[in-house]
Amino acid sequence: MDLASKIKEILKQAEIYAAQGLFVEARDNYRGVIDLLQAQPRVKDREKILKSLNAKVEAMKARIRKVEGAAPPPVLSPEVQALIKKLFRFSLSDDPDHVALDGAVALTKFGQYGSAIGEFEDLLGRPTVRLAAAKNILRCHLAADEIPAATEKYRGWIGDPRFDSELLGKLHAFLQSLLEQKGSAVELPEPPRILQSEMLPTLQVEAPDEVLDINGVRIQISEGPSKGLYVDYDVSFQSGNVISILVSEQDAEVLNILQLGEILSNVELTAAVAIFKGSAKVMAKNRIKVGPRSGFFNVDLKIRAFAVSCG
Repeated sequence: MDLASKIKEILKQAEIYAAQGLFVEARDNYRGVIDLLQAQPRVKDREKILKSLNAKVEAMKARIRKVEGAAPPPVLSPEVQALIKKLFRFSLSDDPDHVALDGAVALTKFGQYGSAIGEFEDLLGRPTVRLAAAKNILRCHLAADEIPAATEKYRGWIGDPRFDSELLGKLHAFLQSLLEQKGSAVELPEPPRILQSEMLPTLQVEAPDEVLDINGVRIQISEGPSKGLYVDYDVSFQSGNVISILVSEQDAEVLNILQLGEILSNVELTAAVAIFKGSAKVMAKNRIKVGPRSGFFNVDLKIRAFAVSCG
């Protein structure tokens, strides 16, 4: 690859990083291009390009400082939290356990992690939603950058009579995957082995409304200058077959296609076990106005269908 093509590729990556709020990665890419140009004194308009790139580096530094120095989301009043749970839940079930679970997940989308954790803790006593509630407790701690709290919570469940070996095994794999996404090298204690007496002779099939844990989603841009390109997002929360992602306000082309009710027919969903191709419906798109993610949009996608990708 020639120098010009290499620089264009790195700059494109930097733009994608910046659009997704990955400002540290974007800054490093711009610095990489600066290093390349500084080693090539005969490049046309080199000084002008370097000046522009240095300005981009400073802009990324400013955005990093803004994110790191932002105040946490304010704690909303009980009345406002009750309204959020009513307006931003998607459970079609009349089952009170699932309604309560969906309401607690709605709180997470507004940064109300403390209140959400309290409600998820209450739901641990309900077997039908225990696994989902436990997973969301871990997600809340990691969303608040409380890695030690997440790992201690998992350790506390070992020996808790509500959590059998199979359930602990699922939570171990789930938390390990989230920690790897965070770049954390924390070693989790292995759950107790499943005893022979706990194993059932029949094949266990997950309930139809219980989908795999989705870690990431890839969306294809369907219009605009970047038509045909894919962008990747981490899943911030999941409730059943509804996943939430954070999209930067700078990512205008993606936000443009994420209209309420829109069906995304070509998405890739990354789970711990495989990559799936499928479709998803845009259920909600709300701008975050306060806290570290101010300027981002929380977008809810309902997974409609998926199949294992063989490619």
